[in-house]
Amino acid sequence: MTFPVETLTTIQRTACEAQTPHEVDTNDPRRRHFFVKGDHHEIKIPPPKRDHTVSTPTDLVAFARLYTARRAHEADLAPPAVLWVSDSGASLILDDNDRRDAVDLLLPWDPIFEAVLKLAEPGRPPFTQAAFVRFLRLSLGLGEDEITPWRHLKWQSRNDTATGVGTQGESLGREVLAHVEGREGDLPQEVKLSGLGVYSLSDLATPAVIRLAIEVDAPEQRIHLAPLPGEIEDARHFAVDTVVEFIRERLVDPDGPGDPVENVEVYRGEF
Repeated sequence: MTFPVETLTTIQRTACEAQTPHEVDTNDPRRRHFFVKGDHHEIKIPPPKRDHTVSTPTDLVAFARLYTARRAHEADLAPPAVLWVSDSGASLILDDNDRRDAVDLLLPWDPIFEAVLKLAEPGRPPFTQAAFVRFLRLSLGLGEDEITPWRHLKWQSRNDTATGVGTQGESLGREVLAHVEGREGDLPQEVKLSGLGVYSLSDLATPAVIRLAIEVDAPEQRIHLAPLPGEIEDARHFAVDTVVEFIRERLVDPDGPGDPVENVEVYRGEF
């Protein structure tokens, strides 16, 4: 028996369509339903990645304690959790076996410490006298006693002309001699920021002491201000140590929320 071409084309199209999966919309975000050759197939959709953000180290510790306690009760062996802490934030990896779910804590700089960080940026131009006074008062929050010496400066300069005669002829040189004086004597050579907070956290203080060197460019009537070598690095390392110790102590505190957590490893570094 010979079938018309149209019939054969229809049979072929119908066979192909029967093998093509057809999805049925059930408005269920956790499952998808398909029919293939008349058979029903259900595909489970994995839950979305857990990506929470907390505001304080206390919130991070509370979540870690409650989460690990719940997982311990739901399973014979809870997955290992790992906490990574760097100078920019902390990440609690809820299951270190696959590392998909995490709770993050951002560690925002204190505004004054952030102003100090900008002083260390390469190529930063020096201050004029007026800008220097404003920076000390508004950005660093210094008191009037520390600012007063810089409010009234006496810039002095003079030109000295020297003539020299050599084997190649006569030369004329000009030298600018300049210096600056404070109204009340010698000017300070550094600024010491005591009790400065590295991070802006409501539940944890991260104090630091940073010294800033002052260099006056008298000929240009400009003032340079920069952190002394190692000051910023030491402050950041001490602040991270403070955050790590805070979290360690409160994870095992028997009086905290949930159950004490003994199996959360705390490391320093970026995740």
